[in-house]
Amino acid sequence: MSSLIDLILPFYQNADTLEAAIQSLIDQTFQDFKIILVSNNADDGSISIAQKWQSKDDRIQLLFEPRQGVAYAFNTGILAGQSPFIARMDGDDKAEPEKLEKQIKYLKDNPQVAAVATQTSFSSSIKASEGFLHFVNWQNAIISPEEHFNARFYESPVANPTILFRRELIDQYGLVDTSDAPEDYELYLRWMDHGEQIAKLPEPLLTWNDHPNRLTRTHQNYSEESFQNVRYSYLAKYLNEVGRDREIVICGASKNILLKANRLQEAGIWITAHTDVIHRQPDGVNFIPLSKALENKSFYFVSLIAKRDVYQEIKKLFLSKGLTEGEDFILAG
Repeated sequence: MSSLIDLILPFYQNADTLEAAIQSLIDQTFQDFKIILVSNNADDGSISIAQKWQSKDDRIQLLFEPRQGVAYAFNTGILAGQSPFIARMDGDDKAEPEKLEKQIKYLKDNPQVAAVATQTSFSSSIKASEGFLHFVNWQNAIISPEEHFNARFYESPVANPTILFRRELIDQYGLVDTSDAPEDYELYLRWMDHGEQIAKLPEPLLTWNDHPNRLTRTHQNYSEESFQNVRYSYLAKYLNEVGRDREIVICGASKNILLKANRLQEAGIWITAHTDVIHRQPDGVNFIPLSKALENKSFYFVSLIAKRDVYQEIKKLFLSKGLTEGEDFILAG
């Protein structure tokens, strides 16, 4: 049966939440879709729920992917479908009724945009979840394709369960990465590296549930080291292009920043200098006070300072000095 959207939902141990997740899809105001449920070695309770829904609705297909990992499950779903649009959701999230309708309308009205996400509402069963909430709020503030492009090296600007994209992206740039990497972040960096635009609807059309067993909290693919490996691989590729016309200056001179800068140097990036608002001279590097560095129009500034409050202050400072994000500076984590 042909449809406009293949909605792929990998699941693992979701017996307590899968019913509500699927129901939220069945209740969509836009109904021209196929739901591809992919069991990734799921528990019996989750499989039983999936089988029940498959027997009730012929738009639902249940597949089994024995290779452990959501990337394998996602690829299995992608290859099983043939619709021109692909959407994602997880077995512990819930979509608002108008989510698909509003997303598909956006992509039809904006043919230059390759993928559209949505804002999320945050729900957590973890008391100490302020950090994740700050991340969600940061993500929700990123709306336009330009904002996604400029934010891509700081953290992942997209909540993966909200994404809806054109299948042609898979045809052109390949399937999801199944190596030891955060597969969603790598995929979005890959698309943007090729100049594809990602946007976000300024509405919270999915409830993103945080809990102790969430893969982003437990799996090695989502460790800080894994994110850094992917981030700096694409950042180095980007700076290699920038460095043909501009001199690269790193903002920050702490030991942690120097370690990050070494990643870029090992990838072949020539760093002209480090700068900082604090006039301190680290050993072994060329240091230029920020006030002096800002006078040189050939400099391209790369902030590697991950603290969110400092991130915002650096952005405000550069903008106040007449610099343009993306053209004169980039903020990375």
